[in-house]
Amino acid sequence: MEAADPFEQFVRTGLERLGFTPDDVDVAVLRATDSVYGGQIEALMDADLDGDVELDLDLSREPRPS
Repeated sequence: MEAADPFEQFVRTGLERLGFTPDDVDVAVLRATDSVYGGQIEALMDADLDGDVELDLDLSREPRPS
C-alpha cells in the first residue's frame, strides 16, 4: 500500500471511525470541497465570535449595531 497524503489519511481515518468506508471517489469529492470552502471554514473557525449576542433576533431585519 502506498503512503497517502495527510488530507487523504485524515479523511479516511475520520470517516472510518464513524463507520464509513470511503472510496477514492469520496476522497476526491471531499478534496474538491475542501479546495473550494477550506479557506472560509478555517477563517470562520479562527474568528473571535465571543461578542455581543442579539437577544431579540429577527431575521427579517438587518442586524443592529452593538
